[in-house]
Amino acid sequence: MSRYTTEERIFIIKSYFQCNKSISETQREFRRNFNTRNSPTPNAIKAMVARFHEQGSVCDLPKSGRPRTARSDENRQRLAESVAEDPFKSVRRRSSKIGVSRSSLHRMLHEEGKFPYKIQLVQEIQSMTMDNALQRAKECKNENGATNEDNK
Repeated sequence: MSRYTTEERIFIIKSYFQCNKSISETQREFRRNFNTRNSPTPNAIKAMVARFHEQGSVCDLPKSGRPRTARSDENRQRLAESVAEDPFKSVRRRSSKIGVSRSSLHRMLHEEGKFPYKIQLVQEIQSMTMDNALQRAKECKNENGATNEDNK
C-alpha cells in the first residue's frame, strides 16, 4: 500500500465514501482523476478504509523494531578516515578496527562506490615489440604447418 502518495490515499478514501462505498466506482474515479490505466485493487481500497477507521489517518505508522545503528553517520565518518589512512587494508581488519560487522562494512563501501577487495598484481604483462610479435606468430604458423603436413 505504500506505493500510493498521501494525496492519492486521501482521494481514494473520499471517493469511497462519496460513491456510497462502491469499490468499482472508486477505482473508476481514481483512473479519471489521476489519468492512469491502473487503479488500486479492491483489497488495497479495503485495507486503506480499514486503516482510516482504526487510525483516523491515511499515513503509515512509524516503523517498529530496533533501529539500524551500523550505518550511522558516525560510523561512515570513521570508515572514511580509515580508508584515507590506509586504502589497502582488508575488510576484515578494517571492520574490527572500526567496530562494525563485515557485512555492514561491505554494504557501506558499496554505497560509497568503493570496492571492498584488494586488487593484487598476479602476473606482470611484458610488452613485446611489433617485430617480436610478428616473429612469434610466424614461428607458430610454421610449427602448425609442419604438424598438419605430418598428419597427412
